[in-house]
Amino acid sequence: MIELIEKLIGAILFLAVVLWLSRFLTDIALVPLLERFYKRFGLPRNVKTGKEGLIGKVAIVRTPFQKDLQSNLYRGKVFVNGTLWNAVLKMEDEITLNLGDKVNIRRVGGLTLYIEPLHNS
Repeated sequence: MIELIEKLIGAILFLAVVLWLSRFLTDIALVPLLERFYKRFGLPRNVKTGKEGLIGKVAIVRTPFQKDLQSNLYRGKVFVNGTLWNAVLKMEDEITLNLGDKVNIRRVGGLTLYIEPLHNS
């Protein structure tokens, strides 16, 4: 009986060592391989969201732009990414923006987009 218990304890210890070694080897070999794979094929690292993601996008004019009496800016609304935004356009030349025209977002300030007309709109 004692011999059977000793064999059982030996088998349990052997199994524990084998499981520990397999875990150890997995961490040493598999984790670096997965890291390399994820760096190469995973998500792009420079995903732009929020206001950084809006810069350079094309928006569509939804309301007529009217001159602000206090500055040389024209204010209106544009549609981009499913949202209607306040937009500001600095017009040095007399450029008219019609409804549906496309504009480029140059920068974002608060909840206002600073835009410029696209030359091929």
